[in-house]
Amino acid sequence: MSQSQAICRASKEVELLDGPETTEADRMNVADSTAVRLPQAASPSVSQGSHSSPSHGSSLAMLREAVAFASSYLQVRLKEGKKPYNPLTKIGRFNHYIVDPLFRWHGRNDRIVASQSLGRVSMQGENRSVLNGGSHNYAGLYELSPQDEQLQRKCLSHLPFADAEAVPLLNQRMVDGLARFFNADCCYATTTGYQSNVLGIPAIARDNSLIVMDEKCHNSIFTASYMSRAGARKRFRHNDMAHLQSILESTHGEHSDIIVVVEGLYSMDGTIPPLDRLYGLKKKFNFTLYADEAHSFGSIGKTGGGCLEMWNDQHPEALVPGDVIDVRSAVLSKAVGGLGGFVCAAAPFQEGLRQRAEELAERGESLTTSTMLQTLSMLRQPRRLVSQLHRLLDLSRFCHEELARQGVHVYGDVYVPMLPVYGGRPSKAAELSHVLRQQGLVASPVSAPAVEIWESRVRVTLSASYSDEDVNALIDAIITASQRIGLSRPTNIPRQMYRCAPNPVDMRKLQREAQEAHAYLSRILQQQIEQPVATQRSGISAAEIAAGHAARQMYGLGSGSARWILGTFPPHLEVEELTAQLTRQPAALTYPDSDLGLMSTIAGLCRPVIACRRHYFLVPANLPSTAEEGFRVATKNSGTVCLKYADRDALVPLFEALSSRSATYLTLYLDPVVDGGYMDLMALATQLAGKRRMTHGMTVLLNDTNGLGRLGPSQLGIASAVDLVRFSQILSARILVSESFYRAFSLPGGYLAGDPTIIEELRYTSRCYMFTTSPQPFVMAMVRDALHGRLSAAPVEERYTMAIATKSRPESVRSMLRRTVHRLPQERAPLLALVRVNV
Repeated sequence: MSQSQAICRASKEVELLDGPETTEADRMNVADSTAVRLPQAASPSVSQGSHSSPSHGSSLAMLREAVAFASSYLQVRLKEGKKPYNPLTKIGRFNHYIVDPLFRWHGRNDRIVASQSLGRVSMQGENRSVLNGGSHNYAGLYELSPQDEQLQRKCLSHLPFADAEAVPLLNQRMVDGLARFFNADCCYATTTGYQSNVLGIPAIARDNSLIVMDEKCHNSIFTASYMSRAGARKRFRHNDMAHLQSILESTHGEHSDIIVVVEGLYSMDGTIPPLDRLYGLKKKFNFTLYADEAHSFGSIGKTGGGCLEMWNDQHPEALVPGDVIDVRSAVLSKAVGGLGGFVCAAAPFQEGLRQRAEELAERGESLTTSTMLQTLSMLRQPRRLVSQLHRLLDLSRFCHEELARQGVHVYGDVYVPMLPVYGGRPSKAAELSHVLRQQGLVASPVSAPAVEIWESRVRVTLSASYSDEDVNALIDAIITASQRIGLSRPTNIPRQMYRCAPNPVDMRKLQREAQEAHAYLSRILQQQIEQPVATQRSGISAAEIAAGHAARQMYGLGSGSARWILGTFPPHLEVEELTAQLTRQPAALTYPDSDLGLMSTIAGLCRPVIACRRHYFLVPANLPSTAEEGFRVATKNSGTVCLKYADRDALVPLFEALSSRSATYLTLYLDPVVDGGYMDLMALATQLAGKRRMTHGMTVLLNDTNGLGRLGPSQLGIASAVDLVRFSQILSARILVSESFYRAFSLPGGYLAGDPTIIEELRYTSRCYMFTTSPQPFVMAMVRDALHGRLSAAPVEERYTMAIATKSRPESVRSMLRRTVHRLPQERAPLLALVRVNV
């Protein structure tokens, strides 16, 4: 039998027909070799702010950036010594040698938060508080009052934590309240903000729909559009209504319906959509208007109503009706301070949203009760929100105007609560972030693909929780840093100092409102606790609950940011270290939702591999829908071909045929759980290794989302049932293990552990790691305690094996293991000695 015949008989090829031409991360210009290639100058975009953009993209700037890139490469390469980095893809190599060193300023600008994410924060390794310019605490609602803390404590101690079906009263009050807030006919909640668009867009798109999206839309919107059944997708230039009109005119009559997608607030640019012109186009072309209000809900508009309310507040001469937006998605992870999202819509879209919501709920995770409670707390205190947003608008306007007066270029509209400060070249933006840190303001650099490469910037997000002194210190820090690195020049214009305008809200009414809200929430909680279903389905241990309480008091309720911005807390790192230890792998990362994590992992693995002409991804015929969606959103030009095999008997000849091809890379997806136990992976590895011929390399992705907490010795999942190190050696393969905390411990999220080069790459390219709010720190503390419990219950010999596997890990991992082995029975003294020698 020929190789081609074997492939055809043993598999079914699945073309990535629905994937985008390029993902957001793919837009980065990556070198073809280890030498750094000079990026091409991008066309300057038109600033939507109050003043024009500085010059950029000159030949001199390109030369300087080439030097900066080369310097970064050499610094990293020299540190590696005789063991150079072995990346799988070009984007991975570029991230390792260029992006990560500049982003972290070679380890001098790591952003690990060691306190609650409020106006001022403590950073790990520093003995001072710094201004928080990276949190989404726009309305200043993150700080819990003693009454709020009491309610959260009661909620966590007495109710199921992540099971919306078990708390119907609390869940229904929340979604009803959100629907009323936006005057919508229906509302459906999601586990993450990212998932709100994964719910909303596929729910309303039909087979012949055309989805037209602003090019600056969030990654989740593009991902969701390719998950949908839509017949076509197009993008228009940012806020360019003439370009949008030309697309609508050129496609008139070709589609059954058209969905235009915008954001309520583009946080990297500080702009809102021109709703008056959108309204005019909508009347003419009769499209559905979908708005992602992730950054605008609860942060702009007099009452937090988002872009529509803000537009009418600021443009009384061009008012638009309240029903111009048909479908809204928004998040509970930013202004609210929890973790989750929701979709609100008019009645015609209710049935589609309901079906999609049920589909996601059936296979996935659930919104937490702590977020439900925090959302209701915000909704029940409208005067408080109005008061906070009055201050936020006032200080936002002042910051924009004063920085402009002092010669610092800031993108965006003056009334939005973020300051995208011009940096120009990517390395200059990274340097600006570092110097700002020295000046006492922590904020993240932003470059391609989020913005044009020559318009890199540092985005400073503002908060109503700032004091007047904080506002003035923030402005001083930006002026000083910008001048120090040559982005602006000193002016002779006197500095104006900020003093907040008088607040129109009566403080006595605010106090009474807070008391009434707390009384209401206390009644709802008690009613929910007394319902039998809530009591019956509560399954988190007392130790885990205690860990959650302690961490919430230390780190607050929400992380308030993505991991790469300012959303990394010690519990995140501890969980990643523990999961790497449990699986005996060198590295790990966590996801806020395990199903979305698996989807984005698969999409991230669908890339051209260095020195390979072919990349085949082998998957079983019964692939889970979550994994299927990973292939749907992968890029069409990734060079990856997905092949389905019926069973193990079909896999072996398929593997043999493909592995005999030169310059071929294989990625194998396996679901190791079979009939309530694990398949014989060692036998499979031996069988496949005997058939392997010329394959350049191989990755094995083990989806063990049904194993952790259920199977294996001590219920540690596949890592305790299979020697993954030996499995990897037999196959000469890179290993990845995907697990679910939700299925294991009834706690949100999951992790991916395995090959360090792939894990490092996915930290910058995986959609649901890079583009979503990080897991809540107190939840990660509960996960950490659950993992410690499983580890402590493991046989001593198994813990010894883990100790050996962690010998080369960082000191933080080894110290954690020391704490574990100290608990071992003293009668195992000889074994204890061996463990301590190795750690």
